[in-house]
Amino acid sequence: MSERSRPEMDRHAVLRAAERVRAGLEAGAFDDAAFFSDFPAGSCGSASLLLAQYLADTGLGEWTYVWGEASSNTPGGEQSHGWLEREGVIVDITADQFPDVDAPVIVTTDRSFHRRFGIRDRTPARLGPDDALLPTYSLLNATCDALDRELPMEG
Repeated sequence: MSERSRPEMDRHAVLRAAERVRAGLEAGAFDDAAFFSDFPAGSCGSASLLLAQYLADTGLGEWTYVWGEASSNTPGGEQSHGWLEREGVIVDITADQFPDVDAPVIVTTDRSFHRRFGIRDRTPARLGPDDALLPTYSLLNATCDALDRELPMEG
């Protein structure tokens, strides 16, 4: 299918799915995992990969994981951050780890926040068959399903 004939992305569905994954991660089922011990801080890579797999599995397309670094006034001098991109749309479920971001889920084409991070890598965001995050992804799916039964997401 050509780019021209590709159906337009359903950004509302992407937002709902991202909110669902964020709620699943906040539910606390992953507190023992080192990469979620201080969620959302320090969790952007793992959270983004889990979200990308969820988006793909729910028919919302293949995404690219983008990772960048920015100078900082904090000790160590560097901050890094990761998020997803597809067709000019940014999806970020961990940006609120930074003091100037309040939204727990961002789905936008506005690059003003993400522009501060010099891009270091772009890679297809998909869990592989031997990925260490697969057990976490299975638990996340079960958690999201349980949350949906308790508080169904509006369509």
